[in-house]
Amino acid sequence: MPSEERPGKYTRTIDLTSRARLQRETENTARSFVEPEPALPDADLSNLPTSLRDAVGVAGWPSLMPVQSKAIPYLLAGRDLIVQSRTGSGKTGAFLLPLFEQLDPDLKATQALILSPTRELARQIHDEFQRIRGSHALEAAVIYGGVRYQPQLKALERGTQVIVGTPGRILDHLQRRTLTLDRLKWFVLDEADEMLSMGFAKELNAIIGHLPKERQGLYFSATIPPDVERLAQSHLTDPEYVTLSSDQVGALEINHYTYLVREGDKRGALVRIVEVENPESAIVFCNTKDETERVAEALNARGYDADWLNGDLDQRERETVMAKTREGKLRF
Repeated sequence: MPSEERPGKYTRTIDLTSRARLQRETENTARSFVEPEPALPDADLSNLPTSLRDAVGVAGWPSLMPVQSKAIPYLLAGRDLIVQSRTGSGKTGAFLLPLFEQLDPDLKATQALILSPTRELARQIHDEFQRIRGSHALEAAVIYGGVRYQPQLKALERGTQVIVGTPGRILDHLQRRTLTLDRLKWFVLDEADEMLSMGFAKELNAIIGHLPKERQGLYFSATIPPDVERLAQSHLTDPEYVTLSSDQVGALEINHYTYLVREGDKRGALVRIVEVENPESAIVFCNTKDETERVAEALNARGYDADWLNGDLDQRERETVMAKTREGKLRF
């Protein structure tokens, strides 16, 4: 494992063996692609229904991504599906696009429920729907905890067709009977492995108990561990599998480096790394909530634009940090 000395008395290690392994995984993934038999023809812009082509046009996509091309034909055919696809592969478009064909805009009731493990992901899905819907009459609302009930209640009373939310607040509305799912056609579970690893199994099973028996189900997951498999087999009807990522979860485009630093002043070492590498922007992960604040303060003290993001912030504060990050107004 060769290493090169860098300023500031720390070492940057470059694991060439890991890079070779990632290359082999890429090749293996290409060979181990799985889809139902007999396979349906891939979707492309030429054979999409008009409503989907319109949404793609509004989004400005020049073509469909592989997960969209593979999954959309089965979803339009009414199949229950488990899709293994890594984060960043275009899966949100894969389950949003068919909604414009499968749902009835004249029916003022919840027809699609999309669950995600975090508020931030729920907002991203909702924002993507709003971005691609164009002039289509379907409406969507985002439902999660940590914010006031009143705007959510108004959206539910209005009969919004697509609900995107997190398990806790969705179950809360179901128990309060402010949300009913008797007209539901689509149930989408995004990041299923993350959902279960975060301890939402009880909430998921309770929510699924409120769903009508006749519905179409779609699970997206970067991995398919046994608990995801059991959940899918219990609650989907003859689910079929589309596997695009095999066991590959991480993004191959990312280079990984390890810095070996002396015990003690890790924040000082981080500042020296920032000075040398000079990244345009970066996310720094920490072991504790307190450490996120101390790291941000250390960077601010050296003149860098930094802020912290942890569970002690309320929802509005978290959204402010996320918005500044997306808009390029926050460097660290």
